[in-house]
Amino acid sequence: MSLVSDARGVVSADDTGKVPSRLPIQLGLDQDLSLLSRQRMLAAAAALAYQPMRLEQAMLLVAGRSVSGSERFPGLLPLSLMHPLSVFLHRPLQAEARSLGLRSPCEFRALAAWQSAFDFAVDCGDWRAMWNVLLGMLSDVVGAPATIRSGRMFLRSLQQREVEMPSAQCACSSLQSICQMLVDRNSMPGLLQATVVHVGILNAHAFEDGNGRLARMVFNAVLRRAGLAAHCYVPIFEAQSHSRGGYEVRLREAEIFGDWNSLIQYFCNLIVGLAGRDDRRLLWAWHGNER
Repeated sequence: MSLVSDARGVVSADDTGKVPSRLPIQLGLDQDLSLLSRQRMLAAAAALAYQPMRLEQAMLLVAGRSVSGSERFPGLLPLSLMHPLSVFLHRPLQAEARSLGLRSPCEFRALAAWQSAFDFAVDCGDWRAMWNVLLGMLSDVVGAPATIRSGRMFLRSLQQREVEMPSAQCACSSLQSICQMLVDRNSMPGLLQATVVHVGILNAHAFEDGNGRLARMVFNAVLRRAGLAAHCYVPIFEAQSHSRGGYEVRLREAEIFGDWNSLIQYFCNLIVGLAGRDDRRLLWAWHGNER
């Protein structure tokens, strides 16, 4: 099983200073996932059965701090989330660092209010109901009515360059495809589906605000259907902030080149690490042995 994004991905800026644009990804099947990715997915599925730590403990662990005092390598998890290119990205925590410790708890509370509606939409196989659920989840976490954008949107890359997101029309179409994928219970394994939908929401950026928060909540909502306990939450925002660009680089590899292996292994390492297990595997990932 594998996934592919449009090979064109991002149209690079030329010497005239033209703003590069990100094209919508195609959520289809193309090339097989690597054996390592499959193995890590099995390890992550087992870790879900062990039940990862509660949110408060998880946020300490992704920051490299000891939770129980029994961890052999309390700083190993954030190291395992870095990318081989992270050594060239010696950047401080992102400007949103002031939100550390605030984002995931807010997302957790909003998801708790909407998980049953999310499950109902999946069980009914109704993508329109899922559309309304996503709007409700986003409204709760943002604190204002969710607004689908109608104009152009620009974001800043790791190099602080502006990148134009897909058009509003493409974004709306992508969001509908995402809703259809979410209600298709036979589409793919839970962790794989969670990863693809997470990337799809970020790539579309269909809303005026809160796209990242929605992507992280939906990732956890799908994992809960795959076995994650209701009292647990994977703190993607905090993990991203401590990965020194590792998350962003892997995200772009999936978006631009259609290579999902690195991002899938990133999420697997995160889940396994939050379960407090498999130190040797995390050490292997720390040395950049991906693919």
